[in-house]
Amino acid sequence: MNSNRKLVSRNANSQDEQLLDLKKVALRHKALIALGIAIGLVIGALYYAQSTPVFRSSAQVLIVRKTPNTEIKGQNAFYNDYMSTHQALIKSSVIISRASQLPEISALKTKTKELHEGLNVELDENADNILHVSFEGEVPEECPVIIRGILNTYQDYLEETYDTMSTDTVQLISEARDLLLRDIRKQEFEYREFRRESPLLTTDEGGSNPVYSRIAAIQRQQSELLLRRTELESLIQSLENAIESGLEPKHLAMLISNAGVQLAAMDDDAEPMGLDRLRMDQKFHSLELEDERDLAEGLEAMLLPLKQQEQELLTLFGPGHPTLASVRLRIEEAKNFYKTLEKEYEEHHVAIREYADEAVDVGGYRKWKDASGTMEVSARLISEEENKVTLERENNGKRVTLATASLSSDDQRLLAKIRADRIRKHEELSEMVEMGLTQLRQELDRTVRTQELLRGIYDTEYVSAKELTDFEIAEEEFQSNMEHTRQLYDGVVAQLQAASLSRDYGGFKANVISPPGFAWKVKPEALIVFPMAIFVGTFFGFGLACLAELANRTFRTSDEISKHLMLPVIGRIALARLSAKPQLDPEEMDDSLDRSLCTYFRPISVESESYRALRTTLFFHNRSREQSVIQVTSACPGDGKSTVAGNLGVSIAQSGKRVLLIDADLRKPRQHLFFGSEIGIGLSNMIVDGAEPTDAIRATPVHNLWLLSAGQKTPDPAELLTSTRFAELMAQFREDYDYVIVDSGPLLAVSDPRIVMAHTDGLLLSVRLDKTTRKQAETAREILLSLDAPIIGIVANCVRTSELDALGRARYGYGAYEGYHQSRNGTTSKSPSRLTSNNGHANGALVTSTGDVEVNGHGDTHSSNPLEERGNPNS
Repeated sequence: MNSNRKLVSRNANSQDEQLLDLKKVALRHKALIALGIAIGLVIGALYYAQSTPVFRSSAQVLIVRKTPNTEIKGQNAFYNDYMSTHQALIKSSVIISRASQLPEISALKTKTKELHEGLNVELDENADNILHVSFEGEVPEECPVIIRGILNTYQDYLEETYDTMSTDTVQLISEARDLLLRDIRKQEFEYREFRRESPLLTTDEGGSNPVYSRIAAIQRQQSELLLRRTELESLIQSLENAIESGLEPKHLAMLISNAGVQLAAMDDDAEPMGLDRLRMDQKFHSLELEDERDLAEGLEAMLLPLKQQEQELLTLFGPGHPTLASVRLRIEEAKNFYKTLEKEYEEHHVAIREYADEAVDVGGYRKWKDASGTMEVSARLISEEENKVTLERENNGKRVTLATASLSSDDQRLLAKIRADRIRKHEELSEMVEMGLTQLRQELDRTVRTQELLRGIYDTEYVSAKELTDFEIAEEEFQSNMEHTRQLYDGVVAQLQAASLSRDYGGFKANVISPPGFAWKVKPEALIVFPMAIFVGTFFGFGLACLAELANRTFRTSDEISKHLMLPVIGRIALARLSAKPQLDPEEMDDSLDRSLCTYFRPISVESESYRALRTTLFFHNRSREQSVIQVTSACPGDGKSTVAGNLGVSIAQSGKRVLLIDADLRKPRQHLFFGSEIGIGLSNMIVDGAEPTDAIRATPVHNLWLLSAGQKTPDPAELLTSTRFAELMAQFREDYDYVIVDSGPLLAVSDPRIVMAHTDGLLLSVRLDKTTRKQAETAREILLSLDAPIIGIVANCVRTSELDALGRARYGYGAYEGYHQSRNGTTSKSPSRLTSNNGHANGALVTSTGDVEVNGHGDTHSSNPLEERGNPNS
């Protein structure tokens, strides 16, 4: 098939390196693990029997420090250290050597080397000052004697050692105290001489040298002056740019006032330069507004007589008189002029409000953060607004000129006076702008000169500070050395006091609080030896199981077959139980059949259900394609292909299908043995001698199943299978039977199955677990793919029940079914009248107790050979 050609070959070497499932390995090799455990127990028993018994005796010693009630810092840590020292001292060679010379120990069998090896000293877990002393030896009577001798020697050693140590300690500490006292006096004298010659001054209240304080103050002033200089240069540059751009004097006066406010923000203690100018400008604007209001009131006074004159003329002459028209024209011109003045008043009011927003606050002088940016932006905005106002004034001037042309001489003189006052104020503002700019330049010069003076003072102070650095370092070294020496002296004095005090109260005392008792056996321990033997044996047996698993090249599960060969496993046949009791009635059972036909003898069993599952798969597979002729083969002999073919034929026949089972394994036929008949006339006779099908095909005890044996042996079976006669017979069998099952030889042993597959519709490859190797199965697969064989799938033979349990099919309710055919007294009873197949397929066929099949519930049976029904084709 084309689909089979597309299967990708897998690397055989990579398959050999599979991960082991430890649980499955243990289950498959239980015997090896049990063998390992048995070996471990035997070795453990031998060790337990041959080991020399060891006995132990122990005692408890309380270590008490002879010390006064005064508590010294670090005493607990010091005490714990000494407990470790005592622990090591008891096990030391000095104590053991002295103890071995005692009369009661020297007379024992235990030698000095054994004393070292058997003695053990441990610190008590619940008490910090109790030691457990134990000894292990081969003679139980000697163990407590040895412990008593060692403890007596240890107590004597403590008494004689501490007396000498206390005297030596006091002497050494006294010498160290005198030496440190001389060093302190010498260092103090040298420090006084140094201070006498040193130019260092006393430090100020903050603890620092006055020279360093002055340098820090100069640096702060330099930073402030640098900032002030930058601000002044920026302000002057902004004002000069505003003058060059032609800004009006009154706007320049506002910028000058802002500059004074910004300088005041940098120097909070000084009166802001230009603050008076700011107040003057505010007064100027107020006077200007008052003039404009006076002018507006004069215009209103001028307009009132004209209104009265209009009313009189209207009464005397009527609305169309020329004099009345002239008066009305003068009234209209006066109104237009009044509107022009009102607009100028509003402009001045807006300017004053904006000026007030930018001006300083009377209480705290607003802080200006960016002088140059503010000045430039203000100048630009004022210039733009001035251009707009100039344009509007030109337009208004034209209207005012027209309006004033018709005014009286008194009114024109009043307007001329207002313009003259404005020109004068304009000149005064120009002078004030120049004066303010001059003050800013003078302030810049003063700031620069102050910077230069501070720079010179800083250089002088810096040189002085550098000269004092070496003296300060020397002074710090003097003070550090004197402090360190004083600390050492204080510590030595404290140690001397403690040593003098402990001369009477110091040292340690060892009290035996639990004397050594009778020795007990500690080695070997059965509770340790035998569990350890079981553990080691289990580990050893599991190692053997893993080695056996790695050495095994066969398939262990059906999943391994599917993954390795990349072919579907359509059947999992359970391991046959040949010794199991048949489930059929003895009167109806044919004992001539081989017990391997589990589907006949045990129709309700795990094995039979496996074949019914395979049968169901073939039926569903046959729906999509016509596959009535099915070949069963294997890779090697002994893989169970004949058993699979025979049971599959019985299972299909039990479903009501007419089945012909052909034994095409002409070299080693088996099917006639399964069904208890002689080989007789068979396939080879039909091909060579032309025997008729009615003579060669025989009925079996299984209803709807006929058998065509291999026939008489021939010297060259391959030649028979390639003959035209074999092809004709296969075509005839395809027409006469519903299913034809062909049992062919193994693929790797002979070439016969390769010839047979050309005349079949589908092929089943039988693979036996724990027998067929991976290499054999892979070679068989490659042969089938190269011949484009119609592979249906793989039948995994001899599958363990545990694997079927994992698939959820094994023993599903068969406990009750298997007991159905047995009576209460143990004798067999009649089989049920009907045994419905578990898969419920095959047109609803029911198997009766006699083996007949009832099809579709109508009682139609097929009990005779199909060839007999339609006659002999050769007659």
